[in-house]
Amino acid sequence: MSDSNNGSDVGAFLAGFVIGGLVGAAVALILAPQSGEETRQQLRQQSDELRSRASQSAQESGDYLAGARSRLQDAGTDVQNRARIVLDAGRARVTGAPAPSSRMMNGTEIQNDQAEDSATS
Repeated sequence: MSDSNNGSDVGAFLAGFVIGGLVGAAVALILAPQSGEETRQQLRQQSDELRSRASQSAQESGDYLAGARSRLQDAGTDVQNRARIVLDAGRARVTGAPAPSSRMMNGTEIQNDQAEDSATS
C-alpha cells in the first residue's frame, strides 16, 4: 500500500462522514414530531417547571434546616442543664455543701448560678 492510497481512504471517510451527517440532519428535520417553535415552547415550560421545583425544594430544605437547628439548640440547652445538675451534685459532694434539691429546667436558675460563679472567681 502506498501513501496516496492512504490519503484517499481518509478523504473518502471524511466525505462519507459529512454526507452522512447532512442526511441525518435532513431526516431529523423531516421526521420531527413538532415544529421548532413548539419545541422551544416546550423547553421553556419544562425549564420553568424545573425552576419552580428547585425553588420549592430549596424552601422546604430551609424550613427543615431551621426546625433541625431549633431542635438541636433545645437539645443542647437540655444537655447543659443536665450537666450543670450533675456538676453541682459532684461539687456538693467534694466540698461537703448540701446538694441543691431541685433545679429549674428552663435555665434561669442555672444562668444565675453561672453569674454567681463568675463573680466569685
